[in-house]
Amino acid sequence: MIPPELSRNEYRILVEQAPMMIWRSNTTAGCDYFNERWLQFRGRSLEQEYGYQWAEGVHPDAPAVEGDRVQLARSCSVHRV
Repeated sequence: MIPPELSRNEYRILVEQAPMMIWRSNTTAGCDYFNERWLQFRGRSLEQEYGYQWAEGVHPDAPAVEGDRVQLARSCSVHRV
């Protein structure tokens, strides 16, 4: 027997209660969702992490991922549509 799919609300509850940091990003590495565990770990609000601002927490000595993606992220600001 195949169980029914989770509703959007059930999925959100699972994501928020998960004992790990969870985020969602688009194809340009701009993030638009962080669960509460992520925000608590970082000590920042969703508005502070939104878009490319999450990269402010990347250590300056960390190697760049995908070329200059981290550098790009550090230079971008929040843009909501």
